[in-house]
Amino acid sequence: MARFVATGDTPADPRTVFDYLADFETLAQWDPGIATCELISGQTATAGARYRVVAVFLGLKTELEYELLEAQAPTAAAPGRVVVRAETSDLTSYDVLTIETVGGGSRATYDADLAPKGIRRIADPAFWLMLQVIGRRAEAGLRSALTALPERAQ
Repeated sequence: MARFVATGDTPADPRTVFDYLADFETLAQWDPGIATCELISGQTATAGARYRVVAVFLGLKTELEYELLEAQAPTAAAPGRVVVRAETSDLTSYDVLTIETVGGGSRATYDADLAPKGIRRIADPAFWLMLQVIGRRAEAGLRSALTALPERAQ
């Protein structure tokens, strides 16, 4: 299984960060490997919502349908979580975004697992390498997007 973990800090409050990331359509705004992300059923930021995502890598487009499995807003006692999953005949993608209070702002952690299926499992090292490249770009985009969010009110 290929895995990539990235973090980004922002002076924005955790609820602002959660609202931004739980609206999974924003994925196309911060991840340069995503051409489009659109809500196709359900309600934004609500478990059960489904999104059509078109990813691009090395000029090749791949369409995935993600389901929002969990959208828990952060509280004083617990971090926020956004969990999405996509499955095709070739792979399973399972992503967890965690939003927590850090200092006067927030930290978002993006934890992505990409697991090839069937005969493609022998290519797992290549999937790992691909995810590192894709992940670094997504991490830079996430950090940039988080920085642009409005700061916590004083």
